[in-house]
Parts: sequence; C-alpha cells; structure tokens
Amino acid sequence: MKWKNLTIGKRIAAGFGVVLILLAAVGALSYTGIHGIVRHAGEVIDGNELANVLAEKEVDHLNWANKVNALLTDDTVTTLNVETDPHKCGFGKWLQGEGRKRAEVLVPSLAPLFKEIEEPHERLHASALEIGKVFRQADPHLPALLAEKEADHLNAAAKIRDALLEGKDTLKVQTDPTRCALGKWLESEGAKRTYERGDAGFKKTWDDMVAKHKALHESVGHVKGRHEGVQRVGKGLVYQGDPAVVG
Repeated sequence: MKWKNLTIGKRIAAGFGVVLILLAAVGALSYTGIHGIVRHAGEVIDGNELANVLAEKEVDHLNWANKVNALLTDDTVTTLNVETDPHKCGFGKWLQGEGRKRAEVLVPSLAPLFKEIEEPHERLHASALEIGKVFRQADPHLPALLAEKEADHLNAAAKIRDALLEGKDTLKVQTDPTRCALGKWLESEGAKRTYERGDAGFKKTWDDMVAKHKALHESVGHVKGRHEGVQRVGKGLVYQGDPAVVG
C-alpha cells in the first residue's frame, strides 16, 4: 500500500510506530550495544560520551513526539511546530556528520545499526509533514451545536405542518434566515473562525448549508403568505398582499 493512499489515522499510527522503533533502537544502542562492546578504559570514556549523546537525541525525539501529540489532543495548539526535515533535527545532523563517523570508528559493530535506523527516522519526520498538511483544528462543540439548530428547524417544520392541517389563522415561524438561532450563529465570530479553519471540502459543504438554509426560510415565507392569505379570504377579510399568493 502506497503511503499517499493511507488515511490520516493510519499515517498518524504509522508515525508513532516509527517513534517507538526509533526509541527502542536508540535505547538498545545506549544501554546494551555500547556498554556490552566497549572494554578498555579509554574507550569507556568515549563510549560514555557516545551514550550520553544518543540519550540526548532520544530525549529530543520524545519531546518532538510530545509536540506532535499536543497538536492532536490539545485544543489550544493549532499549528505543528516541529522539525519535519530528518536531516535538520539534532539526531539527523549527528547521523549525517562527524559524530556518527567517530562512533563507528570507536564501535564498528554500530555501523549497520545506524544504517538501519536511517529509514525509520526519515519516515518519522515525513509522517509529521503529512500530518501538518492535512490537519485542521476541530471544534468539539460544533456537532452538538448543529444538531441543536437542526432540531429547531424540525420543530419549525412541525409547526407549519400543524398549522396547515388544523387550519390555523397564522403561522408563527421565523421567515428571516438571519434572525433564527442558526442564522444568528452563522453571523457570529465563532462561526467565521470555524469556517476559516476548514479545508476546501468543509467550506463547500458549509456554503451549501448556508444557501439551503436561506432557501428554506424563503420557502417558509412563501408558504406563510399563501396560508395566511387563504385564511383571510376564507373568513371574508380583505387581503392586502399580492393576490398571487392566495392562488
């Protein structure tokens, strides 16, 4: 399966899987690979320095992973502020520089391990790049709010139905799309921020909703005019509106 065909959930899972692989490899190098191979006193000093360097890079990537996780779990974090180039992070620079060369001279058996870690490290940073491209900050309250407004409009539709079936004189429903609860919210700063944070697909769906909402209220106004006009004529009253609305 190609990377570009994976869903965002699978990409995130793959990214954090790579983090775990990287941390496991670095941990193994730090605590077993180095201390189990280095024997002589002079090499032990260099080996300890190498272990400290690798431990530092491990902590760097743990902090890196925490920042990525914060984007996905913390509502106050809206942008991904981590290094996405595997050659520019601290470990990447070390892996491509003199530090790695000295480590391989000191402990030759580390060379294949460093080679093996290159691809997972690159995929780790690539996963963050993909997350940054597709991530949009979600409003956790939006689904409930829209469900509430949908219920309001269903209640309004029920009132129209009952008025028509029961022959009531008037229809007490809002015909102005900017004055109902949903219309007022759509004009709010919160709604505008939600719209601006959305991607192209979200904005298209939003625009369709706004257009249909407007058409709905316009149709309600038409039905209301026809209904109340018919009621006036039926009661022998003078109707002052457009005669066309009474049929």
